[in-house]
Amino acid sequence: MTERSIRSAAALRRLLLETGVEISDAQLLRIIDNKTPRVNMEVLNGMLNVLDCSVHELFGEAPLRPETTGEQHA
Repeated sequence: MTERSIRSAAALRRLLLETGVEISDAQLLRIIDNKTPRVNMEVLNGMLNVLDCSVHELFGEAPLRPETTGEQHA
């Protein structure tokens, strides 16, 4: 967020609201703190647009699962 000059969750929430994405402070903080098991697609899309980034930039690169790397489970 700071790379995009967004200094707080409240500032991010205001930007999301400007794009039509409604989210509570508590919900947004859970997403930022990585304490939610899922994210609404509307919120995700809004965050990608507001932050002008890709999913990989927002969440990081997911590790490969063993079955995609050819490794076998014992």
